[in-house]
Amino acid sequence: MQRDEDWYRISVSAGFENVVITCLFSHAEGDIDVGLYDADGHQQAAAQGITDNEILDHDVPTSGTFYIRVYYDDAGNTYDLWWNAAMRQTPIANMIRTGPAAGVQMQIETQPGWRYDLQYSTGLPGGAWDTLSTNTGNGSVLNLPDSNAVPPRFYRVLIQSP
Repeated sequence: MQRDEDWYRISVSAGFENVVITCLFSHAEGDIDVGLYDADGHQQAAAQGITDNEILDHDVPTSGTFYIRVYYDDAGNTYDLWWNAAMRQTPIANMIRTGPAAGVQMQIETQPGWRYDLQYSTGLPGGAWDTLSTNTGNGSVLNLPDSNAVPPRFYRVLIQSP
């Protein structure tokens, strides 16, 4: 229940510096915001929407101890809070735009057995990510096409070890 600031200590392991925090609540009962802070108390990121729920997706600079702060309206409304640390998002090696009607294609060198998910969002920051394709690497260059690309679309490739 958010009647005052709530703080949660989390540990982020090396190699899993992409922190995703989800706070579910009803805005009609009072606004809630979410912040992510390092061990020294410096704010790393915040989600400060004005509708139901807050989602924060942020790459922290290093592993270690971090704090999640749930705050704002102090109206006493209930909330559900989840967090997850995943592998840091890896930049795309090469992106090719083949023409206005042909879409885009991404190329990335793969590691055998690793999973590569091509995702897109039409609204940043804080937009939902939809998966276009899931592939398993074999040590060669993987082509990740989106033949239906209509700007503006933002892309990311999530990479997961076997």
